Amino acid sequence: MWSMNVPAATKLFVWRAVSDLLPTRKNLWKKKIVEDPLCPICNLNEETISHVMWSCPATVDVWGDTRSPISKWPSGDCNFEQKWLDLCRVMDQESMEKVAVIMRGIWYRRNKYVFENKFWRPGNVVQMAVTGLEDYYSVNEKKTGLNKGKGEDRGKSHWRCPVDVDFKVNFDGAFDQSSSKIGMGVVIRDKKGEVVAALSASRREGQNAFVAEGMALWRAMEFCLEIGMVDVEFDGDSKELIEAVMSDEEEDSRWGQIVEDIKQLRHQYSNWKVVFNYRESNEVAHNLAKMALLFDEELVWIEEVPSSIHQYIVKDNLCNDLQ
Repeated sequence: MWSMNVPAATKLFVWRAVSDLLPTRKNLWKKKIVEDPLCPICNLNEETISHVMWSCPATVDVWGDTRSPISKWPSGDCNFEQKWLDLCRVMDQESMEKVAVIMRGIWYRRNKYVFENKFWRPGNVVQMAVTGLEDYYSVNEKKTGLNKGKGEDRGKSHWRCPVDVDFKVNFDGAFDQSSSKIGMGVVIRDKKGEVVAALSASRREGQNAFVAEGMALWRAMEFCLEIGMVDVEFDGDSKELIEAVMSDEEEDSRWGQIVEDIKQLRHQYSNWKVVFNYRESNEVAHNLAKMALLFDEELVWIEEVPSSIHQYIVKDNLCNDLQ
């Protein structure tokens, strides 16, 4: 577990879970701290580590999510240490990293319910865990999948001019948890790398980073239609969102409606492409999204960007000139 590419706090949490050192009701009951060992969520069985992490009906719903790497595994009671070892034997490291962050999300939800009487839906637990892991990968420059087949070195990744379409539309979303505010950044450039238009907008009452990314893509699509562009490619750095948008399966998570809305709009325009690229290829939109968190109105620029963003345009164009 110590070799996993996850935050140190997650590694420590997994070690405590596997070692049965978490303050479950059963462990607290043994120490005479609580009156009974029953699970505070289901009230059906003793809250052991294997129960809270694996066999509680509420936990089974989390692992059953389509984005869970172990959605097809049996959910009966077990020795949790042995279950972890079994998973390690049959799953690759990236899948185990996802299992680890979801485990921590399950425990976080449990504590939210116990101490604040708030209960997250299964899809929300998985969404927050996977999005957090993706952000961690991004910060640590870990290759995460969609470009593996291309043999691209992330360290050399940069924005490229559109080739097969007339315009490339980069989008990004930012989420400020303290204010529940979403920031959206969009920039449209042509085959010469020249800015056609840019947008920076915010919305209140956001839920999480995934929703922020989804709303940014939706606004990017709307923006293109507003200015009459249909031969475009949409580029973003949220691997999970783009996989969901490009999937033929119906998105059934709590946040699935934004994905289904995007799918319906995309299917109306056969020329539209939605592509994943690393954050290094998306700096203009990323900084427009962060800037949006500073104000409440929507700002639009035609054939230019704000002065604070111009340096990223210059950097992108320089990288293209050096190809």
